[in-house]
Amino acid sequence: EGSQFIRNAQMKRLLYDEIRQLSGALPEVYAHTDLATFQTFTVDVVQRFVAADLIEYNEIGKDGCVLTQRPTSPEGCQRYPDFEIRLGEHPVLSHQVERNTPRPSELLANQIDQAFHGLRGDGRFYRSLGITDQLGFGFRGPEAARISVVLNRWSQHFKLRDQLVVEFLQPHLAQAHRNAVLLTESHQTSESLSGAFASMHRGLVRLNEQGQ
Repeated sequence: EGSQFIRNAQMKRLLYDEIRQLSGALPEVYAHTDLATFQTFTVDVVQRFVAADLIEYNEIGKDGCVLTQRPTSPEGCQRYPDFEIRLGEHPVLSHQVERNTPRPSELLANQIDQAFHGLRGDGRFYRSLGITDQLGFGFRGPEAARISVVLNRWSQHFKLRDQLVVEFLQPHLAQAHRNAVLLTESHQTSESLSGAFASMHRGLVRLNEQGQ
């Protein structure tokens, strides 16, 4: 079913107005360089174009994992307490407990660098909560971390248009996250070095490998 959905999606195209609206959001996406708030920012951007009952931002790295969930509809708010109570059964968290390591679940690992649709593999957890459909995407973070954004619905299914929107946003949000990581690291390095040089009444200019 999932592969058929993707084949159908590839035969469709977004409308001009939809592409224009998505493209209009890209300057904002690339301007957001605050890594600390990138999770909530990403959820806000995706929610702006694709409606969902619950949106998850999952980041799994070698030192642990961060799961951020936000109910985004009246039905999502109503059902979220049940979701929160059973959060320990979440495929990412349960996999971490079983393996005693924050390795991502097989489902999440297969979703990195691509958009996905439908409940597969570890979808038993979501089905048990009555979630009927999923749509999302993943990308790689720093130090082999894996990040996924998952949209959940309890009643209506996602449409082909929603799949295409997610596929459009995925590479841009992935690149914006990489930019935020690099800029954060650069600021941290510059601040530590600048403090040392300031004590000697000297300035600091940093160059990359290309001399820029």
